[in-house]
Order: sequence, then C-alpha cells, then structure tokens
Amino acid sequence: MKILKVKGDGNCLFRSIALQTYGDEDLHLMIRLKSMQYIEAEKDYFKNYIEGGLNGIKSYIDRKSKDGEWGDDIEL
Repeated sequence: MKILKVKGDGNCLFRSIALQTYGDEDLHLMIRLKSMQYIEAEKDYFKNYIEGGLNGIKSYIDRKSKDGEWGDDIEL
C-alpha cells in the first residue's frame, strides 16, 4: 500500500476514485458524469439528501456536473 497524490483542483474526490478504479486520475470527468447520471436515475432516493428535495435535484446535478466543483458525501 502507498499513498498516491492527485491534483487538488476541486476534482480530487473524482480524481481519487478514477485513480483507484482505472489507474488514471485524468478519467475524473467520466466518474463525475456517471455519478450525476446515477443521482438523476435514482432521484427518488437522493431527494432525501439534497436540499430542496425533488425540486433541488436538477440544480444540484447542474452545479455538481461542473469541472472543479467539489464532490462530497452524496457522491460517495
């Protein structure tokens, strides 16, 4: 085991997942977009964790789909 560093550009959660899953942190955008697609597909579940419930899902996904936007516990 060893600690690997990823770029600290706001994409670090997605970079870390991409690095551990695919061995390439540059795939972070794919991980981000797939995460947002999953939240959209399962919005009835995620409405309980996103401010505004079902009404807040679209704005949450729009914001979190942007490069450099921090990921958090919902994406995990």
